[in-house]
Amino acid sequence: MVVISSGFCTRSLLHESLDSSLIDKIPGCQNDRKTLLGELNWIFTAMTDTIAWNVLPHDLFRRLFRQDLLVASLFRNFLLAERIMRSANWSYMVNWSPKLQTAVSDLV
Repeated sequence: MVVISSGFCTRSLLHESLDSSLIDKIPGCQNDRKTLLGELNWIFTAMTDTIAWNVLPHDLFRRLFRQDLLVASLFRNFLLAERIMRSANWSYMVNWSPKLQTAVSDLV
């Protein structure tokens, strides 16, 4: 599940209404779309795949998101982390190939 740091929560617009302990209490299983947690996971996958489809060259998208499930999961989480960190004005450094464009300019 997604870990939300206290630094991000205090700068978020939802910080007064969001209790980070509620995240662990979402019922269901990530692999079962009939549950709340499974549906949230499916929505997250659809959103991150759409962002990647629009940002990455199609060959790179297919290689990263369609050939290997573990690699796809890694890059979905990278996209999420990138968006969260940029919204909190945090920076990161990635030193790997292939070079990836930033997905910040995409509107969800």
